This record gives sequence, structure tokens and C-alpha cells, in this order.
Amino acid sequence: MTLEEQINHCLVKSEMTKTELAKKLGTTQSAFSQRLSRGKFTKEELEKIAACLDCSYHSYFEYDDGTVY
Repeated sequence: MTLEEQINHCLVKSEMTKTELAKKLGTTQSAFSQRLSRGKFTKEELEKIAACLDCSYHSYFEYDDGTVY
């Protein structure tokens, strides 16, 4: 599943439109949609998106021994 698909699923679950999310993020719907289609967000931006959607975002590598980076 692409990042765009993941965010779109979260939007549906949160009953929020791209326009509403973009406004919460301080950008336009057009600018947000362009970035979404490219899937180019920093970890911090993804965490902010998650906070707006009332969920959490986790981005890390985890080994079988429990080591996380």
C-alpha cells in the first residue's frame, strides 16, 4: 500500500476531507494533494498529519531482537 493510499484510508476512517486536513496543516488542498500524490513527506510532517487525524504514525526499523532505529 502506498503512502497516499494509507493517508486516504485514514481520511475516510477519520471522516475528514483532504481540504479539511490541508487547512489543519496550514496549506491549501491543491498543495497538499500534489505532495500526497508524490508521497514526499518528512517524518515530522507525517506525525503532524497523524495528529490531525487523531491517530499516531510510527516510522522505524525493528530487528528480531527488539532493537529499534
